[in-house]
Amino acid sequence: MKTLFFLLLLVAMPAQTKIVDATLLSYQKAAVMMGGLQAGGIGRFWLRSDVSGDVGFLGNQFFAQCLEPGMPVKVGRTYRFDVVPLDQAPKSIGGMGERRADRLKAIYSGLALDFGLGSMRDLSMASAQMQSVAQMATYETIYEIAGEYAFRDGGTRFEGPGVVGGAIIKSYLGKPPAPGMRMMALLNDETQDFLVFVDRSVAPRAHRETEKPGAGAVVVIPAPDSLALLLFVVPWLVIRDRNPTITTI
Repeated sequence: MKTLFFLLLLVAMPAQTKIVDATLLSYQKAAVMMGGLQAGGIGRFWLRSDVSGDVGFLGNQFFAQCLEPGMPVKVGRTYRFDVVPLDQAPKSIGGMGERRADRLKAIYSGLALDFGLGSMRDLSMASAQMQSVAQMATYETIYEIAGEYAFRDGGTRFEGPGVVGGAIIKSYLGKPPAPGMRMMALLNDETQDFLVFVDRSVAPRAHRETEKPGAGAVVVIPAPDSLALLLFVVPWLVIRDRNPTITTI
């Protein structure tokens, strides 16, 4: 009986929160305007201490993307973050839940497979347009329930070079995450909550031989609803087929 009680107690106890202290070394703003204000970006952090001893995936330096518009960040400052599953972030909405977290995993899996953006570091070196697309998609997934990814319309409205990328983002929805695509979040009450990749082993789609279409395969491209979207989607398809390592659009 005592053994059973002890086991039940262990199950009932919450898992220990993973905690890190990290200094923001630099901050790269995304080309995104939300409500007339600049929103989002990618931070480069130096891991000063692993308080909990269980977040080695971050390495000595790591890159992380904003999850909360309007929250301040200060280069040179050290922050203490709780490292939590993605569905528990950001704090401003009390956790996005599994549905939104699964959408983000599908979106970033698509970007990793099609454009080689298998880590936040890759995204930090991508074009301003690609960074803009990723940040808009992240914010829209979290803050707009409908999730139509029409970036200029709906409850969350954006401006920037990524507004023409909604069709690409929508093409990733409902698909399972790529093997190795694991994501976590960093939470702090005083600054941004951030998105981080746990694993960086996602290979670009053109390197995955089993996913190449066979001879005679027909690819159907939906008719774009604007000239800008046409100019965005067609080069994306050409680049994906001809140059699997490129990370810009």
